[in-house]
Amino acid sequence: MADPSVISSEVINFGGGSNPSAQTATVPSGCNTVVVKWAYYDSGGSGYGLASLTLDGDNADFSTEDPGNGNVTGLGVNVWYNPSIGDLDLDPAWDESPNQGPICCIWYLQDVDTATGHIDVDIDQATTGGDASVTLTGLESGMLVLKLDTRDQSSAPGNSSGWTSDETQTVSGMSGRGAHIVATGSSQNCPSENESYSALIGIAFAGVGGVDHELLADDLESASEVGSPAVGQVHALLADDLESASAVSAPAVGQVHALLANDLESASEVGAPAITQIHALLADDLEALSQLSLPALVSASLVGHVPVHVVAAAAPAVMVVEPGIGSGTNRLPSSEPGISRQITGPDVTLVK
Repeated sequence: MADPSVISSEVINFGGGSNPSAQTATVPSGCNTVVVKWAYYDSGGSGYGLASLTLDGDNADFSTEDPGNGNVTGLGVNVWYNPSIGDLDLDPAWDESPNQGPICCIWYLQDVDTATGHIDVDIDQATTGGDASVTLTGLESGMLVLKLDTRDQSSAPGNSSGWTSDETQTVSGMSGRGAHIVATGSSQNCPSENESYSALIGIAFAGVGGVDHELLADDLESASEVGSPAVGQVHALLADDLESASAVSAPAVGQVHALLANDLESASEVGAPAITQIHALLADDLEALSQLSLPALVSASLVGHVPVHVVAAAAPAVMVVEPGIGSGTNRLPSSEPGISRQITGPDVTLVK
């Protein structure tokens, strides 16, 4: 699993009024998640916040806010997954014209699990000298937590111990600090620092999912000792992965192949019985792949993890999958027992 991380961050200064001009947000290469946190205060307003916010003309994939009134700041967060790369227009419209602010802090993240989305988010607003604080839960070590801490002063809040400060901004008597921290447990407190009319928002993200190869190697070793029912349970998980991959795209199939190749390499550390078991699993998984279209199989072969060769163009197409062919460490060891059986699917005839 790849842990999520901050590529870069920036603050945006918008003009005055409730509908300021769009400003440029520069999304860097490798970014798969853009997080925008904003805050402002209007002394005469009630229930105010964000009317709209688009990035490159697109609404956010996720957004939430706590509206402001005469006693508290309005603030919120908007998140875009898998955005375009480059200079994009960030275009806001506020419910009211800000008297203080708006603060706008942007984070550009990589390796976020965009299929899952955020893990937890929370907002707190304090009055007068109270300190806002939120605690995010349901986390795991390695998850990324972002916070925006704002206050009714012309200097930015201090940086909390253990946090990495990303940005500070002061606009019309309101200031804010954006910061991040990597979670080390199941929860993470997000405090404010020495505030006046403080407002704070925290959000957490998980990393791109993957297979724990060390654990799977241990599972295979255990499976080889307790027999086929346990092997069947491991296979059910792999089959689900392949089914999901086939519904996505051929490159996703290739990613699954990469995981299986690495799993085989890990399995070799626990002995021949485990290798025999995973060979059986791979045979069944290849059978599942025969349900994919010919282009998907050929594309998968280009990734280099499962060599696939078209032997005849006539229908049905004949594909030969050869254990022992590959390069580097991501291949089936040719010294291990091969599998030779023919499987016929709706689109192809698969020879393994």
